Amino acid sequence: MADIVQENDLFKSIFESAVEGILVVDPNGILLSANPAAELIFDYEPGELINQKLEILIPENLIENHLSQRDNSTKNQIPRPKELNLDLFGLKKNGSKFPVKVSLRPTIIEGKQITNVFVSDASELKTFEQELKSKDAKDRALLEAIPDMIVIQNYAGDIIDIHKPEQIYVPEHIGFQLPKEELIGKNISELVPPEMSKKILKAHDEAIKTNEIQIREYSLEGTNGIIYFEARTARLNNHNLLTIIRDITERKRVIQELKESEAKTSAIINALPDTIIIHDTEGNFLEIQESELISSLFDREKVIGKNLKDIYPIELSTKIINVLKKAHETQSLQVIEAPMPGKDRIVYCEGRVIPFEDNKLIAVIRDITQTKAVRDVLYVRNRALEAAGNGIVIADATLPDNPIMYVNDAFSQITGYGISEVLGKNCRFLQNGDRDQKAIQIIRTALKEGQPCNVELRNYRKDGALFWNELTITPLYNDQGSLTHFIGVQSDVTERKKAEILKDRIQKTLEMIAQHWPLDFIGDTIVETVEQHIEDCLASILFLDQEKQTLHNLSAPNVPN
Repeated sequence: MADIVQENDLFKSIFESAVEGILVVDPNGILLSANPAAELIFDYEPGELINQKLEILIPENLIENHLSQRDNSTKNQIPRPKELNLDLFGLKKNGSKFPVKVSLRPTIIEGKQITNVFVSDASELKTFEQELKSKDAKDRALLEAIPDMIVIQNYAGDIIDIHKPEQIYVPEHIGFQLPKEELIGKNISELVPPEMSKKILKAHDEAIKTNEIQIREYSLEGTNGIIYFEARTARLNNHNLLTIIRDITERKRVIQELKESEAKTSAIINALPDTIIIHDTEGNFLEIQESELISSLFDREKVIGKNLKDIYPIELSTKIINVLKKAHETQSLQVIEAPMPGKDRIVYCEGRVIPFEDNKLIAVIRDITQTKAVRDVLYVRNRALEAAGNGIVIADATLPDNPIMYVNDAFSQITGYGISEVLGKNCRFLQNGDRDQKAIQIIRTALKEGQPCNVELRNYRKDGALFWNELTITPLYNDQGSLTHFIGVQSDVTERKKAEILKDRIQKTLEMIAQHWPLDFIGDTIVETVEQHIEDCLASILFLDQEKQTLHNLSAPNVPN
């Protein structure tokens, strides 16, 4: 058989030069011949395969199937094309498996049956097929994951293919609600309203003419309001267009809310008396809001891009830069007050610095010149009130029962009550139940009518000791004429009052003597006067009986017997 094969010169030439491996096998599976390409594929030396069993080139787990296939092919003389996808493997001389493509051509030469086996190494092809399958799987997974509708149309607008995710909402009256198989072949004009169809076809024309992606937005009335879509159309080839359709309703809503929020923020910023400046941590002016305050300080356009050190004295600029850096380092609000040299005057400013982004900081600047002036005046007045020798009380006339909202130190010294003990109370607690005084009714009438008054009344210290209080009450009205506060100025006139009482008592005693009142009445009056005028005192008056040379009590009402 081998001689028959070798005698054919034409066959030999083709056999030797073929790039595809060729094996000639007899019905018993004996290799009669192998061309160089076959020997190279299986890593055998020239002539080494002759008279070997074909099974040495087949992995062991495939031999049984091979024998069955060979018997069937030999018996029926059926050729097997290489195109059959049989996942066949060969076995190299070193025992390694590799994928092969095999075709069988049974034939008869001079009455002898042989089979020509054509073999090619399919390793690269197999790798390519696997990569192709993997890519196809990835593409399908990606396509399924895309939430957008993808439509392929021809230039006339007829749908060729469509990917329509379930999550994309299409209003009920729009044709895209149809199943995919019913959409194929339909024209876009059959699926959407006429006005929308015109816009879509116009975008198609632009994509065809310019070969550029066309981006359009469309809106449709849905059950729950307007649905917005964005369509991106591009030429796919010389016949078709690819359009990606995305639901942008939520994006539209967010953008609208953002615009409204920005408008609101802008309105608030414009309405505020503050000015916003953006600095970096080195003190450079990055952005400056236009405002009346900025105009009074410097020329905005000339300052943007400059450093604080270029604008202000070194001491002031260093102070501000240190605050900027502290706000950045601590990521917290920092507040600074400083006099800023303006174009024609010193402007006292308050700056609130907060971290913004990266190395940027927002400084909210406010003109506090007037506020500081008022604050300074109030400070001086408060110091004066604190230094005053008179007790000063301020009561809130807008609240029920006129509660105390301020007392100075002199009030505490006079009454013995601490400041925290009296705030929120009405001043009547100083009367300690001693209400039967004409001065109290005068005070009530003045408070009721919002009028000033001046009285002297008995008050009591925290330890219960009586003192005479000369009280002047002045009502305070605001610019609208409404009563807001009562200011009370009190003086401890106890000593003066005692002197007046003593003087009155002495005068009364002299009148009793002149009118020849009984001696015991006169004595009691003198004792009462002495005891009231001198603290912790018990007095008595004795008279001498000159005839008997004895002493007798004239008046001693409080002295124990």
